[in-house]
Amino acid sequence: MQLAKFLSLAVVAIAPALAVSTTDALLYSLDLYRGTFIHSDGDASCITTPEGIIHSVELAPGMTCNLYFQPSCGGDPFPLKLDSPSLVRDIGSAALSARCRK
Repeated sequence: MQLAKFLSLAVVAIAPALAVSTTDALLYSLDLYRGTFIHSDGDASCITTPEGIIHSVELAPGMTCNLYFQPSCGGDPFPLKLDSPSLVRDIGSAALSARCRK
């Protein structure tokens, strides 16, 4: 009985984490999907990490994030359609803000 209860609690705890990663864009403050992150549900609002810099982006299938190199989504956007474990390596610079769309 204890094992069944433990397993059901484990599923309840893990399922929401898996749902976030498959439906949202995750924007991380460090390379290789590390550090603090913020998620976007694709509503195109302007977002950034708590540190104010985006170093890696993990996208759900079908999502695009426009990255900006100025705060508050200012300046010209750079469209990102694939995951990037290191924006510095992939596009030459970290981003300061982003707008993600489904």
